[in-house]
Amino acid sequence: MNRTFYSLLICLTIILLFENVVSAQSVEKKMFTDSLEKKREIAPLYPNIDHFLNKYSINGRFLRTKEIMDRLSISDSTAFYQYKKGRDGQHIGVGLIAGGAGLFLIGEVVVLAKVLGNIGTSHDNGSPAGATFMILGGGCLLTGIVKTITGGQEKRKAITTYNQAMYLKRKRVGLYIHPGLTGISAGLRF
Repeated sequence: MNRTFYSLLICLTIILLFENVVSAQSVEKKMFTDSLEKKREIAPLYPNIDHFLNKYSINGRFLRTKEIMDRLSISDSTAFYQYKKGRDGQHIGVGLIAGGAGLFLIGEVVVLAKVLGNIGTSHDNGSPAGATFMILGGGCLLTGIVKTITGGQEKRKAITTYNQAMYLKRKRVGLYIHPGLTGISAGLRF
């Protein structure tokens, strides 16, 4: 009897915890969508994306990568593909850096083991495996660093392209004066 009661109590507790987690997630999601709608109301129709140290923001609010990709895909497809290309380049660069560091470390361990194994002997068996790993690792490291930097530059170019497109979409209301061949012309732009 006691065992059955405790089993039912544990099952009921698990169900209640699961229900609380699900309801908390739905409340959090609703709060996030409400705040996002308010931010869209406050933000101008065609805002600029600012960047500082590889972080992007609109009116001081930092953007996640998904938000940037959504904005770029809706407004300007060339900027979207350029940003995606830069982001992919950065990911490849980070992978090359990690792989190069691993190869370099393996080469260093092989060379160190060879040196420690030859202590007290005067002969060298001539195996360049450690040096080969170190050279390959160093090459991968350098290539990865270059690829990461060029990926970041590509992303910044995409944001600049987006900002230029948004500048052209904004309506500029005001007066203008242009000198011409026959005189000066004035007009109203709206």
